[in-house]
Amino acid sequence: MTTSIPGSTGTFHFSRGTGTWTWSEQVYAIYGFAPGAVLPTTELILAHLHPEDRAAVEQVLAEAIGTGTPHTLWHRIRDAQGTTRQVVMVGAGEFTDG
Repeated sequence: MTTSIPGSTGTFHFSRGTGTWTWSEQVYAIYGFAPGAVLPTTELILAHLHPEDRAAVEQVLAEAIGTGTPHTLWHRIRDAQGTTRQVVMVGAGEFTDG
């Protein structure tokens, strides 16, 4: 069983070209998984959202993936063990020419 320490900070990356996510070991821990135990996907992320926060997260992800809009969003997830965790997601798209 993997546990995370309150205040853990992890990093993630989404590739628009391939539609794939890369998570740091800390993000796996925040979601309650051992590193590499699951394949991070948008569907997996959405499945772990607290139902009351799902619409807001879906909107922010769609905007960020589509336009690169910087974002900061507090929301809740339910980790692999069913524990509700509060997280803050901060990100911005990095688009390159070509």
